Amino acid sequence: MANYNGDSVTLVTSTFADNESVKTQTQAEANRICAKGHKKRAEYASTRVNQQTYEASHLFLCLN
Repeated sequence: MANYNGDSVTLVTSTFADNESVKTQTQAEANRICAKGHKKRAEYASTRVNQQTYEASHLFLCLN
């Protein structure tokens, strides 16, 4: 699941997934989404973890 507002994108992943794989895949997906708008690249900002649903929300800022 992704949420995009033009200046940032949030990607939701499972907390059970392999950390290194998730990092690589979410960065690539955030770059792809940011490039569709008026920004050029995605820069990682933060991760929030929901212990009840076992989901992690990764926030990326879309920058020029």
